[in-house]
Amino acid sequence: MGKITAFLYGLVAYLIFFLTFLYAIGFVGNFVVPKSIDSGGGVFSLEALVIDALLLGLFAIQHSVMARQWFKRAWTKTDPPRH
Repeated sequence: MGKITAFLYGLVAYLIFFLTFLYAIGFVGNFVVPKSIDSGGGVFSLEALVIDALLLGLFAIQHSVMARQWFKRAWTKTDPPRH
C-alpha cells in the first residue's frame, strides 16, 4: 500500500508541476491564459494579500516539515522483504 501511495503522490505532484509549467509558458508568451505578463497591473486588494500570505505559509510549512529528520526517515523507510 505504501508504494502505491508514494506512486500516486508522485504522479499528482508531477501533474501539478506540469500544469503549472504550461500555465507559466502561457503567462510569459501571452497564450490562452486569462492574465498574462503583458496585462496591466491590478489595484491593491486585501483579499489577494491574504491569499498570497496563506499560500506562502502553506509552502513554508510543507518545506519545514519535509526538512525534518523524522519525516525523511519515515518517507524513505522501506518495507521488510516478504518470505
